[in-house]
Amino acid sequence: MKKHLKYFLFSYTLILLSSEIAAQSSLKYIENFHTKTEETFYAPIFSNDGNFVFAAGNDGTLNKWSLKSEFPVKQKEISDKPLYAVALSSDGKYILIGGLSGTLYLCNAESFEVVKQLDGFNNIQKITIAPNSEIAYIQTNGDCKLVNVLGLSIIGKNGYASSFDAFFSSDSKLLYNMGKSEMSITNTSNAETTKFVSVKKNAINVVVTPDKSMMIVGVQEGYKETTIIKIVNLDNGEIKNLVEMTKSGDYATPLCLVNGTNKMIYNCYDGIYTLDYNTFETKKISGDFDGMEMKIAKTNKYAVALARGKNGIRLLEIKN
Repeated sequence: MKKHLKYFLFSYTLILLSSEIAAQSSLKYIENFHTKTEETFYAPIFSNDGNFVFAAGNDGTLNKWSLKSEFPVKQKEISDKPLYAVALSSDGKYILIGGLSGTLYLCNAESFEVVKQLDGFNNIQKITIAPNSEIAYIQTNGDCKLVNVLGLSIIGKNGYASSFDAFFSSDSKLLYNMGKSEMSITNTSNAETTKFVSVKKNAINVVVTPDKSMMIVGVQEGYKETTIIKIVNLDNGEIKNLVEMTKSGDYATPLCLVNGTNKMIYNCYDGIYTLDYNTFETKKISGDFDGMEMKIAKTNKYAVALARGKNGIRLLEIKN
């Protein structure tokens, strides 16, 4: 009974959120993705067509679900150690995946067969592939590197060992890489950093607007400081404080851009909010939800929320 009540409350919360995501839409809870062994998942991503979800598992597996299947339609053990990061190339042909072993695997996106692998990384945490599908950014516990995707050759070292997020420009020529207190902007053709933009405080998470003109940063402020979201102009470095905490120790997570709009959503202690990054208006939508990460498919038809612990991945449908 408690389990069903929990699912109902989560579904109801996100239905309230849907009015901000798309006009005259509803957001319907569909399924929790699991595996038979109930492992913990990391980095859920949608296929490019929005019909499937991929995720890494702490048992070293790569998993794939159709949108209405509780258990994977495809699963393959890639490593004997936990996998934390997974990324799909923009052309949909390849998956890059890595984790605790420090090995980067290039897999066929359909068969999951390992095409090539590269050792020597230190606990891979995040992977971001450029829109041209040729370059990838690999974040580890020790450093951050740019690699050639098909050749799995290292192009150069970049960024910070403590970086949180990275974004490529639409033409794949620039890499925006977030450290604890500043964003570096790097030319991907030579891996040379050309500019640093400071946020002056510890960043927890960050998103960059589609036109790459500004970044929105969730920060962890110090004693007696209350800002939890800052917006930074990437051209001139100007910083604007946007959102203040609702409770001591509060911070905004996750941050998630809503495709095709000028809005993002974030969660803090007292509820879910939307932020319009053009008008700087915020609006409370509903109460808190227990999600570490949320992503919306490119098609804007579905969303996934990564639950804490072993509760799996929650799939939600956006319906007009």
